[in-house]
Amino acid sequence: MGIPVGLQLDCYHLEHFNHSYHFAGHFITIYGFDSEYAYVLDGEKLKVSLENLEKARFEKGQMFGKALSYTIKKNNNMTSVKEVIPIALNGIAKEFLYPPMKCFGYLGIQKLGREMLKWLKCTPNPKQDLIEQAGMMEDAGTGGAIFRNLFRDFLYECLEYYSGNQNLTKAADLYKNAASNWSKIAQLIIKTGESGEMKYLEQASKMCLETACIEKKAMEHLISIC
Repeated sequence: MGIPVGLQLDCYHLEHFNHSYHFAGHFITIYGFDSEYAYVLDGEKLKVSLENLEKARFEKGQMFGKALSYTIKKNNNMTSVKEVIPIALNGIAKEFLYPPMKCFGYLGIQKLGREMLKWLKCTPNPKQDLIEQAGMMEDAGTGGAIFRNLFRDFLYECLEYYSGNQNLTKAADLYKNAASNWSKIAQLIIKTGESGEMKYLEQASKMCLETACIEKKAMEHLISIC
């Protein structure tokens, strides 16, 4: 009791997503419940009906987490932050550079750049759907600017432990550029939705492919910072 629990689930069934799309790789934190609702953190404090929470946890599909739940417990013998940083960054970089599927890592960004050229034709409501997609990329999840801003700041904070490290500095600067690019990509997608003009989506696609290269270079610097 009193311990927050992390959950992996399909966001489709959560009330605040308005049942707009399926994505089973979504994570939230539950910190309490009563007879009707679970009280969760998902960017902000929200409540989800217990019925919908159960559906979300057991929904099957790509990236299904099999109702994954977890807690974090502090170990009395904690490794120093400076010792952990290169291990963590090496793991992140390897997963990004050598992803298990083509929809992850830099390959996933390249795929996004190619696939978004189809968006105007495949969506029944371009204005609503593209603007919502751009909002997700800019303000939520891990697929756009919001995550790159966080990761950029994290890398600069790591420099407090590895002052002057060239690989870390270059990676942080590259992610600063990547974060800026993702904001521009989101704006171009919004312009596409508002105008219905393909030229903005073509610009977003080109920038997406360029950003994949930027992030790939950054991760190559992070493979070994020592």
